[in-house]
Amino acid sequence: MRCLLYIHILFCFFILTAKSEAQTNSVNHQIKVKIHEVALLSLETDSPETTETAINSNQTTANQAVTEQVARNNNIWINYSSVVRDGSHRRRVTASVQGEMPEGCSLSVTTSASAGIGKGQHGKSAGKVYLSSEPVEIISDIGSCYTGKGIHNGHQISYQIELADNYTTSNTTVLNRNPVFVLYTLTD
Repeated sequence: MRCLLYIHILFCFFILTAKSEAQTNSVNHQIKVKIHEVALLSLETDSPETTETAINSNQTTANQAVTEQVARNNNIWINYSSVVRDGSHRRRVTASVQGEMPEGCSLSVTTSASAGIGKGQHGKSAGKVYLSSEPVEIISDIGSCYTGKGIHNGHQISYQIELADNYTTSNTTVLNRNPVFVLYTLTD
């Protein structure tokens, strides 16, 4: 019986020693996470991608001014995802016109403040900006973020055509034959 007690004590000693060694024994290794820079941009709408603007030339009185109407499709949203490596630089969205605007017409785009489900350092809207063939900044100070996908996420945009005082209806045919395109670019 005494021998059995010694074996039992010896067994408990080995268990406790092994357990204490297991508790103090640990290993580790380093894990590096590398996130590549990302710059993605899209336009989202729930209607066709062509935005039409009508110019009212149905005057009934001589010398009556030709007037414009605001674009019919104002449900266009700019969505973007951006990851900047060190956080020290920011991105921006520029817009430019491809094609020739009729003489006496100017095209502007208005960008709303960021809305929706996105997270991170969203850009700041420049408000109403007149477009030309040269890129002009419409959203600035974009850091690491995403706007969310689809309409009601990101920045809503709307177009407006403004006419010079000397605008004539003959300029309208030029616009009908030669549509213009707006090019959006997400850049550093």
